[in-house]
Amino acid sequence: MRGERGTTLLLFPAAVMIILLLGAIAVDLGQLQLAHRELIREVGSAADDAAQQIDLDALRGRGEIRIDLARARASVVDELSNASLPGRPVGVPSVSLGEAPGTIVVISTREIDHLFGRSIPGLPGSERITVRLVGSIETVKQ
Repeated sequence: MRGERGTTLLLFPAAVMIILLLGAIAVDLGQLQLAHRELIREVGSAADDAAQQIDLDALRGRGEIRIDLARARASVVDELSNASLPGRPVGVPSVSLGEAPGTIVVISTREIDHLFGRSIPGLPGSERITVRLVGSIETVKQ
């Protein structure tokens, strides 16, 4: 037993390094989760607002309620560019009419930098988060 006396002294720095590494990974994953939730909130709000962009010509002319895609795109781009979201946008948000009548699909991607992950060899310096949400027109039937 006398020959093993300093063994724990050698293992302690390795244990501290592993704990710091796991803590850095936990912080980075928490940051990504928070950014994802914020992006979901903002894209959902933008999709709902875009769905309310009614084509007034179709409504007045034929009594048809449908989404004006050009106004919806402008609404989404304006709302997401003014939102204080983490990271950098990757391209322009995609805005298209959904398969169901009166729905619109908004897809947005952002690049989120890691706080500590970029200093760990083999891990990328950032992650891409993509959110796809659907907004719909709510009509009241009488």
